[in-house]
Amino acid sequence: MVKLLDDDDSEVVKTVRNSMLQDCEKIIPVLEKLWFEDALPSYSGIIENVIQEIQFENLKSDVKIALSNNSLSPLNAWVLASRLEYPNITEAQIKAHLNELKLQIWIKLAEVKNPIDQIQVINHVFFEVFGFKGNNEDYHHIDNSILLRVLETKTGNPISLSILYLTLANSLGIPLFGVNLPQHFVLGYGQLQQELNQNQIWDFDEISNKKVESIIFYINPFSKGQIFTKESLLAFLKVIKINPNNQFMVPCSSKDILLRMLRNIHYSYKLQNNNHKMMQANELLNLINGLEN
Repeated sequence: MVKLLDDDDSEVVKTVRNSMLQDCEKIIPVLEKLWFEDALPSYSGIIENVIQEIQFENLKSDVKIALSNNSLSPLNAWVLASRLEYPNITEAQIKAHLNELKLQIWIKLAEVKNPIDQIQVINHVFFEVFGFKGNNEDYHHIDNSILLRVLETKTGNPISLSILYLTLANSLGIPLFGVNLPQHFVLGYGQLQQELNQNQIWDFDEISNKKVESIIFYINPFSKGQIFTKESLLAFLKVIKINPNNQFMVPCSSKDILLRMLRNIHYSYKLQNNNHKMMQANELLNLINGLEN
């Protein structure tokens, strides 16, 4: 079947490709085995292209499913965006990588209840013990947006560091949410509605942004967890000449996070002149924007 992908008849090639796409769960392991073992050296390039095409179709399908059933979390959004570079990564794998970091924060939090003190604990472990930092030297590099690379290099951009920080905090019951500022991305410490505050165990993937009564203060993970107020946020908007808008001060959706991450990745690919990946990122953006809210 693989050899038919190089057939002179374009209809034959199309039929074989469609067949492989429809039976991707079975065909991917077979194709990967052929590619890794170089069993068909003359067809290695074709096999690689087909694998990548199937992986991208799977990614588009998973994006549609996550948005249609409202199962998208900030971490899941980042995993999906990162699959443009690492098609096989899963959220479960990433959470396993984060266990040590989560444990260290949990130990030091102990009975800390004051919100400011909680953030100071996270800041100490996240930035000082584990050494995460913002990449000011090469801000738009693709590695700053890709999950596995951020975990490896411990450097990232505002949104990648924010989602990592938020994921760890949420897993320990701390109500942080993404705030989609123009030209930057930060976090807000949310005051949850009374019925949620009465229950100290929250599933943040299930909490609607409408359940947040207000943001108590803001956090900038790109600047080592700097804490700032609404007044400082308004001053920032004034400096960049953006009219104050409530959407810039309240929690954003996971869909907003996915869109912003993909825009960042698209721009990084553009700087690399990677037209193929740039087109894939753009296709995902168009797909998401075309779906009903």
